[in-house]
Amino acid sequence: MRFGIRKTFRILAPGNSLQKRTAYSLALVRLILVPVFCLAVYYLFRMGHILDRIVNVDAPAATLSQQASIEMLKARRSARNYLLLHDPKYLDSNRQEVELTREDLYKIRVIEADEEDDVEMASQALALYPQRLEAGLATLEESSKGSGDRIQAVVTAYEGDL
Repeated sequence: MRFGIRKTFRILAPGNSLQKRTAYSLALVRLILVPVFCLAVYYLFRMGHILDRIVNVDAPAATLSQQASIEMLKARRSARNYLLLHDPKYLDSNRQEVELTREDLYKIRVIEADEEDDVEMASQALALYPQRLEAGLATLEESSKGSGDRIQAVVTAYEGDL
């Protein structure tokens, strides 16, 4: 049995000079590494573009949407306070908060031109909110006028029974 090192590789350009084999090896390495480096540089610039969009567009839009959400919550709280306390300052506060939310949605529309459909849907919902609030307040006002009449009718009936 013969023990020894097996020859497991082939020589590139056999029989040629060492200089030619070195040149072939360098050419092969360059052929492999140049596309890798080009892709690395491309993705570096691409990631820079993505990061720039996040910093200049997405982050301000997210901040504005969070601010709009907070303002809408404040408007709803003011509406509940008005319904409980019947103080007109809460109704004015509600209208101011809705207007601030509307302004924030306009700013988001300017910043995020790609999200026009979502901003439009939010604007429609925001436009519907004051209409429904006014309708609810009108219903509450009508029912409060009628409740006094009902109480008076009950008192009159009770007095008649006495």
